Amino acid sequence: MSSELNHATLLISRIRLDGGTQIREKLDDDVVREYAERMREGVVFPRPFVIYDGENYWLADGFHRLHAALLLERTTIDCRIVSGTRRDAIMAAIQANATHGLRRTNADKRRAVVAILADREWSLKSNRWIANTCGVGRDMVEAVRRQLSETANSPQGGVSEARLGQDGKLRPAHRTAQSADAPFLDPIESALHCAAAFDVCLKRLRQVATEGERLAAGPGGSFLSGRRMDDFRQCVSLAAQTLDAARPSQRCGTCGGAGCDDCQNVGWLCPAVQPLI
Repeated sequence: MSSELNHATLLISRIRLDGGTQIREKLDDDVVREYAERMREGVVFPRPFVIYDGENYWLADGFHRLHAALLLERTTIDCRIVSGTRRDAIMAAIQANATHGLRRTNADKRRAVVAILADREWSLKSNRWIANTCGVGRDMVEAVRRQLSETANSPQGGVSEARLGQDGKLRPAHRTAQSADAPFLDPIESALHCAAAFDVCLKRLRQVATEGERLAAGPGGSFLSGRRMDDFRQCVSLAAQTLDAARPSQRCGTCGGAGCDDCQNVGWLCPAVQPLI
């Protein structure tokens, strides 16, 4: 993310709110109305923080202020703008909510941790790093990581998804049914939250690959030598590549998640396949 900060007046309609950068579980309508009243009285609020990726303006901080402006039927708003990516906006939103603004609920804190764990690179960070980044305790990070892992290993059919309830608790939910007390999540954001399940499978495949090499080098391992070992490596590598290619990584920049040829109509883009072995 660029460190160069610009100030500009943007059309509110051009600011994207659908990129997973809203880390809070929900907006506080009372606060929106209070901000709108104070704006009407002439109070000047800090500018919302927006990240521009060359095409889209992603709102990273200032959701209550922007909705207050909308409540007043304003069409533009003064913003602080830096160059970056949607991913930068998510990180900025997590850090902004952790350091200022309204007091966060447990659901808000858990949502921040889930957003970190849904990112392939960030999820590999230590629990201490994630806790410091999200402004939460390490015990919460450990609990959410464990719950996501358990959800990924659910014996239920289909792909399990992690959903945040209104009480801030993380519960498994499935595409075939939605809990009555769980807030609706955008299907693409739900898929991105499920990325941790793919990572669990990939990690286990790496363990299988390592164990296979160990067995081949041990007593009686000659059975796995030569052609059989080559076949073993190829099968494990192919399984890893298939999972890696299918793992949700980010919302498609071409269609915004609606589905197109670039993302094969699934709504997200997949990373380049990295060989396992």
